[in-house]
Amino acid sequence: MARQARITLDYTPHHITQRGNRGEPVFFEKGDFQAYLDLLKEQCERFDIKIASYCLMPNQIHLLAVPKDSDLLARAIGETHRRYTNMINKRNEWRGHLFQDRFFSYVCDDEHSLRALRFIETMPVTSKIAPKPESYLWSSAKNRIKIINDPFLTPLPQFTNVHNWDEFLNRPMEAAELKDIQTHLQTGRPRGTDTFLDKLELKLGKKVRPQKRGRKARIAKKPKPEEPTGQSRQYIPYHIRVGA
Repeated sequence: MARQARITLDYTPHHITQRGNRGEPVFFEKGDFQAYLDLLKEQCERFDIKIASYCLMPNQIHLLAVPKDSDLLARAIGETHRRYTNMINKRNEWRGHLFQDRFFSYVCDDEHSLRALRFIETMPVTSKIAPKPESYLWSSAKNRIKIINDPFLTPLPQFTNVHNWDEFLNRPMEAAELKDIQTHLQTGRPRGTDTFLDKLELKLGKKVRPQKRGRKARIAKKPKPEEPTGQSRQYIPYHIRVGA
């Protein structure tokens, strides 16, 4: 599955994820989760990135982030992971990368940012490590359902469309949508309505939707001229052919 160049936009929600190297854990004890959040808060304040939702799983992180300057998004995440990796390596006397490759992400419109939020905050339930979204300690779901204020979280205007967070987050996601979100994370293609994607293609000057692949048209070979049926070549003596 082809992964295109990362698309980032100012003031637009981005669903971000990054796994541990070779799928291994990146958090090893409770203090690690909090240390990561502290570093993330520090770098988001530094680069003016708003975090609307997060979930720290044992071997991966998921964020819904809105950058003021999209060019600084990679710097904020990269610096967070660099500092966190240094902390873990120093403590355990390790060397090398803790996170795998660069992070995956896609931009989304208002409607699909809510779907991304639900994907993020229900991950512990989907992965069967928590019975309910709000029961998982290292996710923003607890703040939403239990109405616990966290200055680190920035509610987006479209969040007012959800009147019952408990019902919204505890409603199972369809398998097709789970797969679609995972596909967008892998490819980096924006996720949104046709109107959103049309405007985005106009802004970027390129196609962001997958193009239909078709077979190349075959070029018909020119048939060889056939000799008239029932006739044979007439023998012409050499001296006649050369005009002797």
